[in-house]
Amino acid sequence: MSYDIDVLIVGAGPTGLMLATELTAFGVSLRIVDKAPVRSDKSRAIVVQSRGLELLERHGLGRALVARGTLGEGIDIHVRGRRAASLNMRDLDFKDTAFSDTLLASQTDTEDLLETHLLAKLGPGHRGIERPATIRSIVADEDGVNFELVHGTEDDEGGAQGAQGTTEKLRCRYVVGCDGAHSSVRHAADIAFEGDAYEQSFMLCDAHIRNWPGRTPGRAQMFWDKGFMALLPYAEAKGIVRLIACHPLPADASAEARAQQEQPTLETFQRFFADTAHFHGDDMPQLCDPIWVTAFRLHHRVAAAYRSGRLLLAGDAAHIHSPAGGQGMNTGLGDAANLGWKLAVAVRAARSGRATTAGTLGQTDALLSSYNAERRPVGVTLLKTTDTMFVAATTATPFYVWLRNNVVRWIAPLVLCARRRREHIIGSMNQLRVRYRRSPVVGVSPGWTGVVRGGDRAPDGKVVAAGAATDDVSHLLEHLWQGGRGITSYHLLLFTGTPSSSSWFSSAASRAAAASATTKALVTAAENAARTLVPAGLDATVAHIVAGSSAQAQAFVEQEQRNVLIDKDAYLHGRYGFGRRPGYALVRPDGHVEHVGWLTSLSELPAWMDDRDAAAAATKSSRSWWKWW
Repeated sequence: MSYDIDVLIVGAGPTGLMLATELTAFGVSLRIVDKAPVRSDKSRAIVVQSRGLELLERHGLGRALVARGTLGEGIDIHVRGRRAASLNMRDLDFKDTAFSDTLLASQTDTEDLLETHLLAKLGPGHRGIERPATIRSIVADEDGVNFELVHGTEDDEGGAQGAQGTTEKLRCRYVVGCDGAHSSVRHAADIAFEGDAYEQSFMLCDAHIRNWPGRTPGRAQMFWDKGFMALLPYAEAKGIVRLIACHPLPADASAEARAQQEQPTLETFQRFFADTAHFHGDDMPQLCDPIWVTAFRLHHRVAAAYRSGRLLLAGDAAHIHSPAGGQGMNTGLGDAANLGWKLAVAVRAARSGRATTAGTLGQTDALLSSYNAERRPVGVTLLKTTDTMFVAATTATPFYVWLRNNVVRWIAPLVLCARRRREHIIGSMNQLRVRYRRSPVVGVSPGWTGVVRGGDRAPDGKVVAAGAATDDVSHLLEHLWQGGRGITSYHLLLFTGTPSSSSWFSSAASRAAAASATTKALVTAAENAARTLVPAGLDATVAHIVAGSSAQAQAFVEQEQRNVLIDKDAYLHGRYGFGRRPGYALVRPDGHVEHVGWLTSLSELPAWMDDRDAAAAATKSSRSWWKWW
């Protein structure tokens, strides 16, 4: 069976670009198409959460995006013209990430960084992003997908028009729809898009703002009265802000009032700003030089499945929801990171011929199916959470408006005054807590009692490479990913345990003997990792020894071990649960823990992986292909 390419990606927004970047790192041949003739110049999604920045930094792009945006300082909450509470963010310290702050940045910057990086990796011989191009006649079979790629626009009868005006008939192994709410791939797969539209209509305005001397740069503003308005300073250096407004109209509202909401102008926003924020006279901040003014309706929907055979969905094609909490684009990036390496493993297995056997077919298919098992629950939970937040913020029912405004006014200050409560609120939005503990492809060793479990995001922390200057501090995950060079491998973290964890030994000689035995066991594990933990479809398993102190690290350096890191302040040992004794964590290419346990159980890990794969193969081989399509 011949294929023109391995993977077709439909949609070149952040999700599609991220997925293409992931697959390109693995050498997967692909084409990425988008129906828009040019990339949008509108800001669109402007909130990048901590996890989104982490995922971008796997390719060396997280800090580059931070340099283009505005770090969120916090949120000021106003009710009926008075500031009721403030949520301060910059005094929060999420130690297990290099990106503890929420970033406000235009989606144009996110896409520009991803596209520039992707095109450089694809090389000059690649077609790049093909625009405008649409997909039709998507037909999947047991081994691949046939489709027609139409360049240019289509006329009413389906014929190609425009300067390009050509149609190609092609075949690939997989098609991924990253093509938004009206996904052609989702329709071809006949996957239901469950949910509904919100009753309220909304207005959006990107504009410059002047004459607001009391405003703290970098702080978002939320205003409640009868309606709701949010102000987000996503380009603070340029004085550009985003305004989102929801202003319920009475049933007897005039046609003129309704028309103003359906086709708002800058004056519409200026007037609503004054009414909701209670600004008057010379104190009124001035909106000017509008960049984008529009009205829109929001939906809350999630696909019934993220996969149907060889057709897959990611990003807005799989889930759409309200902008509450700034979750949408970040969730799409998470979809792409989760799917990318699994799809690459399936493609590599098929290329090598290993996927022609029932066993390997079951293994690779089970891994690919875990994308739906892991990411769809995230989408469902996200939908419920954002829906609750959004309905509470924008309700038009008079009683609930009164209740909301009074609750915010009196309860919010009590909730937000405590740092731990603020950390909990922000921690629920920054997506660092996303985990897949119920996934069929993760696990823990027998007797494991640590906090981190299989499926959790691998906690990050500060480390120093053994032999480097003590002030040459980096982060663990950055050391693993190496700007994109390390994302095609598993990473086995071998923790020494902290020095005090051997304090129960009765003598210095006993403690020295125990330390020597631990060192020997870890050295053996590091040397055997590449041989005993063979990741099918990945490049390698790279071992990293994480020492609890400089003295421990030196013992491994003397054994000529590379990839030895010093856990600064032993934070990572405590965070992973290895304070008492040595242990390991096997980290996947997407930065989630696949398996974790005590060092004494490491020898059982290869058998666990074999048993898991064998069970998957048996399940797969017992199924008929028609049941999958």
